[in-house]
Amino acid sequence: YIPRFDNMGNFKFDVIPETGGTAEHTIKEADVINFSFSRTKIEQVYSKIVFKYNWDYARGEFNDSVSAEIDDLIETGTGKYEYEYYGFTEPHEIDETHGGYIHPDSTLVIDDDRGKYIRDEDTAQKFVTWYLLWSCQQKLKLKIKLGLKYMNLEIGDIVDFDAILGGVKPYGIDYRNDSRVNGQVFYHSFLISSTNKALNFIEIECIQMHDLIGTEAI
Repeated sequence: YIPRFDNMGNFKFDVIPETGGTAEHTIKEADVINFSFSRTKIEQVYSKIVFKYNWDYARGEFNDSVSAEIDDLIETGTGKYEYEYYGFTEPHEIDETHGGYIHPDSTLVIDDDRGKYIRDEDTAQKFVTWYLLWSCQQKLKLKIKLGLKYMNLEIGDIVDFDAILGGVKPYGIDYRNDSRVNGQVFYHSFLISSTNKALNFIEIECIQMHDLIGTEAI
């Protein structure tokens, strides 16, 4: 969920769709004043996540932990997660502490306040699975300057595009169509993550949506 206040001051929750969602607005290339693109940081890409939960207030530490590895979530006959795509070391040593394999370059251990509010193992496992699917790839980000006809766009809205902006596919990604990047389905929809509204234009930042279910959707 994305908690926020809308332009009328109402508190809202927006949801990150598991299968890309349905675009509420189509941005036309002819209406784009300026744009740029980038990717999320490579330092934020993980292939294994360990999540500690069930906080013991008396001992001051977590009682339990669960983990998820990307090979368990993305591996089918038509798509497989390739560690060398990001320059990661292929895991081969058994992880005696957390189970599974050791991912030396791409493991995230979550041991902060998020785990203090979870007591149930199934809930913890669902969280770590979702978070790993969200964090296992670099995601395409677009920053776009538009005219006032798009002033109604808000954070959390889903948008798509009628053409590849500037005719150049960023990082070789055709975001007009659903595609597969490193074993994972990327959709042609984008979620708006920020807006900047002025008297004569609006700027939005949006991030490409991808599969957050795993092998069931591939």
